[in-house]
Amino acid sequence: MAGITTTSTLSAPVQQTLMSRMLSVKQPELIHNIAAMKERLPMHGGTTARFRRYTKLPVNLVPLGNTGATPPPSDLTAVNIDAQMSFYGGWIYLNEQVQLQAQDKPLNEAVRLLGIQLRETEDALTRNMLASSAALINCVGGTNGDTPTEITLSDVDAITRVLLSNDAKKTTNNIQGEDRFGTGPVRDSYISLAHTDLSSDLSATQGFIHARNYPNQAGIPSAEWGTIGSLRFLISSVGTKLTAASNLGADVYEFYNIGLESYGIIDQDGMYAKLMYTPPQFSGPLWQNATIGWKTGFVPVILNDAWVIRGRATLRS
Repeated sequence: MAGITTTSTLSAPVQQTLMSRMLSVKQPELIHNIAAMKERLPMHGGTTARFRRYTKLPVNLVPLGNTGATPPPSDLTAVNIDAQMSFYGGWIYLNEQVQLQAQDKPLNEAVRLLGIQLRETEDALTRNMLASSAALINCVGGTNGDTPTEITLSDVDAITRVLLSNDAKKTTNNIQGEDRFGTGPVRDSYISLAHTDLSSDLSATQGFIHARNYPNQAGIPSAEWGTIGSLRFLISSVGTKLTAASNLGADVYEFYNIGLESYGIIDQDGMYAKLMYTPPQFSGPLWQNATIGWKTGFVPVILNDAWVIRGRATLRS
């Protein structure tokens, strides 16, 4: 009929149906707070968390004798370690029309993404703090000709020897062997925090036991890759990677080897992982915009430099 136009295609909005299941967001394994000693700074407790360690007394090898004389006393001394609280936050701005009309429930997604941002922020703060620890051992047992070399069993043994010499306590208990094919016992160990790029080199290292071959899987973190000697490796894509930092210009990977009570994280009571939502009704005369955000009080701190060893490695050729 004259004056009538027909089309064989639907308009773009009609052609699209948004699926109800939202796709996963890329999330790394957050490993750097797993081995930390966790404390809280109380409300009205000042700005600084103070840790105190008394100095060990020396041994007394001189016998008292038979004169009745009183020996000299030992001095009682202590070391204070202070960590000043810091505050962090992030937020998202949402227009009311987006919330009314969007098919994907943006407020729900905002909450999810902000939660990821919060936890990744905490993990990054602790990772950067561990990168400032003093004790450093370069891997030297490899054959790639670089400085540092790739990681080897001899390098793992060297790191373990230093931790043992410094009287660092192990961070995990042993896993007893069982009569199951392909499994092996895991001794009391220190935790090592590494980058995922090291996964292949770890697997190829002499003595490596993959986490899937532990005789008992109870309590094994999802990030745990396996064990070499007395180091149990947890890996993450946000581990420390120093670009072109080796002697030959290769990437260098730092991995942090942790003894018990070597570092801590402190949360602020009353301001930890706080979610804040301001609806449009409170954001202006026309009630047009909402905000959602988080704030947290958080600080990581090294408690004993002798019980945190930074290993440094490159990759196999």
